[in-house]
Amino acid sequence: MGVTTPGPQRSRAMAMFVLAVGAGAAVGLLAGGVLTQTLGWRWVMFVNAPIGVLVLLGTWRNLPEMDRRRTALDVGGAAASIVAMVALVFAFTSAADRGWTSSVVLGAFALAVVSLVVLVACERRHPHPVMPLAFFSSMRSAGPLLSMLVVPAGQVGFLFFTTLLTQQVLGFTPIQTGLALVPFTLGLIATNQLTPRLLPRLGERVIGIPGLSGLVLGVAWMALVAADAGPDTSIVTVLLPSLLLGAGAGATFAPVTAVIMHQAPSEHIGAAASLNQGLQQLGGGMGLAVLTSVLAATGGLEHGLGATLLATAAFPLAGLILFGVWARRIPAPDTPHA
Repeated sequence: MGVTTPGPQRSRAMAMFVLAVGAGAAVGLLAGGVLTQTLGWRWVMFVNAPIGVLVLLGTWRNLPEMDRRRTALDVGGAAASIVAMVALVFAFTSAADRGWTSSVVLGAFALAVVSLVVLVACERRHPHPVMPLAFFSSMRSAGPLLSMLVVPAGQVGFLFFTTLLTQQVLGFTPIQTGLALVPFTLGLIATNQLTPRLLPRLGERVIGIPGLSGLVLGVAWMALVAADAGPDTSIVTVLLPSLLLGAGAGATFAPVTAVIMHQAPSEHIGAAASLNQGLQQLGGGMGLAVLTSVLAATGGLEHGLGATLLATAAFPLAGLILFGVWARRIPAPDTPHA
C-alpha cells in the first residue's frame, strides 16, 4: 500500500502477494514430501532456518523505507492480543485431546476472554492502538476482516485432510501427495494472471464472490471424494477439486485484502495489514483444531473424513456470506496509473 498507487499497479501487487503465499504453501507440501521421503521428516523443520536467513537478507537489501513518525507504543494492547491469540489456539488445540469440558481447556478459554476484555480497554484509551476498535464498529469494515479469519481455516483444513486422505486412505507416498496438490498451485497461478486485470474493471465483489464460491465447491467436492474413497479411487478425482480450490483462492485473497486495506484510514494502514495477517494465522490454527475434533467425533479416518471435509466447507461459506453481504467496491482512482 505504501509503495504502490491505486489501480492496476496495486492490483498486480496484491495478486503477486497472494501468488507468493499460495504457491509457497503448495511448494512447501511438495518439498516437504521430498524431504520426508529422502532425508527424513526432521529436515522439514531444519530447512526453514536457511530460508529464513535468505528472507532476512533480502529484506535488509530490498525493502523500501516508508515515512516515519514518532508514536507511543501500545505495549498493553500488544501484550493482551498476544495472550488472547495464544490462549485461543491452545484451547482449541487442546480440546481435541482433552475434551471441551476439560478444566485446562475451559481455563484457556477464560484467559482468552479476559485478555480480549483487557485488549478492548487498552485500545479505547490508547492514541495509537495496535488494533483500532473502529475496524469493528460496523459490519461493513468488520465483515471482510472476519472473512479473512474463516477462509484460511477452510483452506488449511482442505490441505491437511486431503493429505490424510491421499496417504492414509489412498496409500500415496509423501512425494505423490505433494504432486497430487500441484493443481492447487496451477489453479492459483491461472486466476492470479487474470485477477489484477479484472479487479479495476469489475470490482472486488464481482471477483471475490466467485472466488469464495470456488473455495466452497472445491472443499465440498473433495468431501464427496473422501466419502467414497478406497484403494481403487482414481487420482483424477483428487486433482480436480484441488484445481478448483486453487482457482478460487487466486480470485479470493487479493480482492478481500484490497477491500480491507482500502477501508483503513492512512494512519492505520500498518494496523490493518498486521490484523489482516494475524487473523489469517489465527483462523488457520483454530479452524484446524476444531476440525480435528470433528474428525474424532465422526469416526476418525476410517469413517469421518468425508464429514470432516464437508464441515470444512462451512468456513469458506461463512467467508462468502461475510464478504458478499458487507464488502463494498473500492472507488476507481481519479487518474489512471500505469
